[in-house]
Amino acid sequence: MSIKTLYTNGCSWTYGEELGDQSDPNEQSYKFYNTWPWHVAQQYNIPQLVNDARGGGSNDRIYRKTVDFIRNTKVKHSELAIIVAWTSAERTEWGVPTLEGYVSGEGSEVNWSEQQYYSFHIGSDPLEWFKTKKNDVLQRSIEVIHKNYTLLRAPCVDQPHQAQLMYSLQEICKSKGIKLQQFLALTSPELTPGSVEYDRKLASDIEYHVPSWIDSNNEIDKVPGLHDRDENGNWLNKARHNHPNENGHKLIANFIVSKIGETI
Repeated sequence: MSIKTLYTNGCSWTYGEELGDQSDPNEQSYKFYNTWPWHVAQQYNIPQLVNDARGGGSNDRIYRKTVDFIRNTKVKHSELAIIVAWTSAERTEWGVPTLEGYVSGEGSEVNWSEQQYYSFHIGSDPLEWFKTKKNDVLQRSIEVIHKNYTLLRAPCVDQPHQAQLMYSLQEICKSKGIKLQQFLALTSPELTPGSVEYDRKLASDIEYHVPSWIDSNNEIDKVPGLHDRDENGNWLNKARHNHPNENGHKLIANFIVSKIGETI
């Protein structure tokens, strides 16, 4: 096996959002050894794993961090393999001058490892992490940006942007001799064959895999009790619902290996 390092990136499905006990100081270690990247690395006997995923991360973040890794890594490109699990196209992030000093409602620093980027989903509260503020101008600026950007967003913009990121990363890896595998972790209708929104032209020239569970998640085991709704139909644990559990991550790893084959 010539691959010595496996680099992975994605959102909560790659990070392992639901794995481990959040009150346990060893939670991060537990996630590392139970997410699908670890299982894939083990199946191919790859000695080093770098899992750069983050819960709620956008495709922009995935692309940014992956390209940063390629540019800065000391690993030989011939000994590097990258697997990217792309997320929902409507997610995005904004770069800001600094978030130092800002804290969330829970008292922890914003974006524990990336304080210069603010991520949010369409429909999310742009001020969620700014319960305690020290700069009213920055706060109002983010509020205005989020409101206007939300009004301008549409799948006809989001999906082509995702396709461009996928194609760009593919060509970068090809030019450097890096083995790359891409698949969809969450639904992207325009890039999913069989969907009524599937855009063959948009998906052309991109090599990627689409899991069979992409719309229903029926084949991915979920954590009992975390996916129940109350009498009003609301998620009882909204932050961690609809994620694969330990066995679900094994199923994802098996899917990836089945597409890659005997050698990565």
